[in-house]
Amino acid sequence: MFLYILRHGEAKSESEDPNRSLTARGREEVTAVCRAFSKIAPRVDAIWHSGKTRAEQTAAILAASLRIEGRVQSRNGLNPNDPLPPLVEELAHQEANLAIVGHLPQLGKLISVLLVETERNLIDLPAAGLVCLEREIDSWQLTWFLTPELC
Repeated sequence: MFLYILRHGEAKSESEDPNRSLTARGREEVTAVCRAFSKIAPRVDAIWHSGKTRAEQTAAILAASLRIEGRVQSRNGLNPNDPLPPLVEELAHQEANLAIVGHLPQLGKLISVLLVETERNLIDLPAAGLVCLEREIDSWQLTWFLTPELC
């Protein structure tokens, strides 16, 4: 199973936009990362996002790039400070390749828990940063990491 972890793109400040939509730069960076990702020709069976506007917009850009619009869903437990154990447990039973679009600090902690079983920030995941993890039997490995600067 492949797990693709994508941090939402740069968002407007809460004072500028209470819903915190993506900025123009945020959309551009997410689009660039998703375009590069689509060239790898990955099989992504579903995209989960937190339901927050910036994550939903990022997930929509990813889905359009991969041409899988019908498999995007908002999921509980993907907000910035939601606890990790329920998500980690659900991922342990996933068979399909999955993309999760979310937020810091949760995504950084999720990567750390999956790789080294401790909640610390192993990777500085920038806005629109994308990490690929692969599960083999019952352990996870970091396969690659893509940032807007590389696109």
